[in-house]
Parts: sequence; C-alpha cells; structure tokens
Amino acid sequence: MGGVEIRRATVRDIPDILPVWGELADFHTSLDASFRPSSEWKHEYADYLRSLMMRDDALALLARVDGEVVGYGVARVSYLPGFFLYRRRGYIHDVYTRQGFRRHGIGRQMVQGLLDWLRDRGVSLVELTVAVNNDEAVAFWKALGFATFMHHMKREFCPRIATVRFLSRPDGFMWRIPRGARPGSPSGRVPAPRSSGGSRDAFARAAGYRPYPVCRPASRR
Repeated sequence: MGGVEIRRATVRDIPDILPVWGELADFHTSLDASFRPSSEWKHEYADYLRSLMMRDDALALLARVDGEVVGYGVARVSYLPGFFLYRRRGYIHDVYTRQGFRRHGIGRQMVQGLLDWLRDRGVSLVELTVAVNNDEAVAFWKALGFATFMHHMKREFCPRIATVRFLSRPDGFMWRIPRGARPGSPSGRVPAPRSSGGSRDAFARAAGYRPYPVCRPASRR
C-alpha cells in the first residue's frame, strides 16, 4: 500500500466521499434495517456534507492512498442546554475506512485528527454512537479509550413495513392509487404519461411518482 494522506475535506471532495458513505450505509443496513438509506441518499448526503463544511464548528477529514479516497471522518462541536455543567461537547458522526485498506492505522489517524481538532476548540468530552452488533467497531473505539456510558434504544410502533399502493414525488406531491384507475394525470398537477395503456403502477411511475413505505398495522387478535 502506498503512502496515506489525511487532510481536511472540501466541497470538491464530496463526489469522492459519497461512494465511501454508500459502502458504510450498506454495511449498517446489513446490521439493522433502520439504517437503510433513502433513494435520494446521494443528493441528501452531499447536501449534508456541504452544509457541515461551511460551518466553523464542524470538520470533515478524508484519507487518500495513491490518489484514491479510502476513508473519511466527520466531527462537530455540540452544545447541551444550560442546566448541564459540561455543555460544550464533541460528537463524532462518522469514521469509516474501506474494506481492503484496514489494519493500516488509517482509521486511527483520522480519529486522532478529529480529536485534536475538538480539543483545540475547548471540548472536554467526545461522544459517538456504535451499532450494538458491530463488534469490530466497538473494539476499535474501546482501543482508542472510549467507554460505554449510555444505551441508545429504539421501539418500532409498526414492525411490519411494506410498500403499498401509495406513491410520492420529489416535489412533495403524494397520491394513493385508486382502485380501477386508468392512465391519466394522477393528481391533475403533473403531466400524464404518453402511453395510453399499462398498469396503475406503471403510469404513476411514468408521471414521476415513486413508492414510499407505509406502516401497515399489525392485525389484532
């Protein structure tokens, strides 16, 4: 492996960071379905990174090997309400090294860079979250001196999630496909598809609609 470069990421680096986050998102999704990214994740995460990079209280680092981005990390300074004694805290959002480039100290170097930056800004406590079944990450953070002090818990109100006959558009329109519908403009506010045939789903998709998951209540017994 060639030399490793760790530096501050800029807006120009976002296209190279997105595939790395995509790999991270796929891995997290394999651990728990609640991590599944949306269909618009590339656009949304690019906007998220861009907004962080414009802030003075956030830092994004990237790691390059032979010109290829193989990892990145994000941290920011956060503030708790005034009734806490230690209000100014650091939060590490993401640190990820791509498969094939691990066990070379890249992740440690990125974490150290984030910690040094947070310390320089008067932060005395740094927090992060780790999936409970991500044993490798838990061991990684413990080796760097982090310890568990909270349990992040969840409860799903609707455990059965299914894509049903509801669709949405990026511009915010939402529409439920009515039974017996025929090709045409679903809401009267979008162009009708050119084809005069096809299923309800087909003509809705042609009009720009996409399915979105809807909570299907569990049956009562």
